[in-house]
Amino acid sequence: MNGMIKAAKGTGKVLLAILVGVLMPIMIWVALGVALNKKFREKAVRETEVKPLGEVLTKAGQTIKR
Repeated sequence: MNGMIKAAKGTGKVLLAILVGVLMPIMIWVALGVALNKKFREKAVRETEVKPLGEVLTKAGQTIKR
């Protein structure tokens, strides 16, 4: 019984090491991709910000005549 428990623990450690060795680099790249995607989306939203009509007309040197 003791030998079987030792073998199961050893097998579990090996499987865990393999999973960590394979999945951690993948998870790092996925996290990097998510962070960059979020940054680019925030930048796109800032660039497409709508300015008030009064500000646009003032910059253009125009006025609204009533």
